[in-house]
Amino acid sequence: MSRIEKCGIKFNPYMENKRGNRKRKQRQYELRRMRRLSKRRKRVRHYKSRKKNKKEKEPGQLFQITAPSDFRLLTNTTECVNWFRLLRSLVLAAESPMGQKYQRIDLAGVEHIDFASTMVLGVICEELLEITPSCWCFGRLPKNPECAKYIKDSGFLNGMRDATGKPYSKSEGSESVKIQRGKTRLENEKVRSIVQIDRHACELLTGRNKVTYRHIDVIKEICGNAFVWSQAFNRQWVMGAKFENDKVVYVVLDLGKGILDTLARNYFDIIKDKLAQNSGVEILLGAFKRKYGSASEDDNRNRGLPFVEKTFKDGYIKDLSVLCNNVYLDFSDPTKNKIIAQDMHSAFDGTLYSWRIDASCFK
Repeated sequence: MSRIEKCGIKFNPYMENKRGNRKRKQRQYELRRMRRLSKRRKRVRHYKSRKKNKKEKEPGQLFQITAPSDFRLLTNTTECVNWFRLLRSLVLAAESPMGQKYQRIDLAGVEHIDFASTMVLGVICEELLEITPSCWCFGRLPKNPECAKYIKDSGFLNGMRDATGKPYSKSEGSESVKIQRGKTRLENEKVRSIVQIDRHACELLTGRNKVTYRHIDVIKEICGNAFVWSQAFNRQWVMGAKFENDKVVYVVLDLGKGILDTLARNYFDIIKDKLAQNSGVEILLGAFKRKYGSASEDDNRNRGLPFVEKTFKDGYIKDLSVLCNNVYLDFSDPTKNKIIAQDMHSAFDGTLYSWRIDASCFK
């Protein structure tokens, strides 16, 4: 019989099985739904936990690079050179999923600074922005008001923006000339800019509208060597001048090969230097006396260095300093000449000249 009577109630077994299947499917659906909710809650808890931990850290802590408190390249040379090498290596830089890199620079603890450090830092920041993939640099200015004012007057912030996106006002306390992107000679426009800077310096220091071409010739000799032979990024060299009350500080810089890497020394010179135990200081001083040739084998090469030293001895420039590879030279006080690194892997990449002029330098 298809129908069965039980306890006076008639029921269909097929319909009863159908109801049981429906309830079983409903329980399975509820179980799957509860599992999904449980997994979702776990993901949310994990996300909130990561977000909370991230907030506990200082923003940018993972890729912050802190400048030394004595940020004077010509005084605290070794520490500053190591810091610049760390900055250029991008070891502490953060990278976005799209490949964009970011480097936070913390200058808040700087108590002493010089014009050479601001020039090198500015050139490195521009270099990192032009490499592939590019790296954006941002950070904090010194808390010391004198150092913060010095950075602003040096022109380091020209073309940069603050935290709100507003561009900094251009500094009137400094001027710069920059040659890059494969230029192989000093163009007339740049020469006119250098002449104008010297004219401005003379007017500021002496009150006269005059130009001393000896100053211009020094810059032309240095910069000509720099962008032809230094192999810097984009063959770039930079000349900056910072105007102060009674003096003007000049810095000429390239971040390519240093002078020591472009000298040509034959075996006799190398053996003689080793027998005399000549360090990099004596070798670099010999380059200024044109003791060695050039790796380019150009007869006119290295004639600019003796001219720079003669200009200093004749009194047209003062406080001449040269930082090149692992050697620092101070022509005003030879006792300060020193080796800043034991090998080229921790040396300064490039060549930096620094000098000052005052009213007595205009003859």
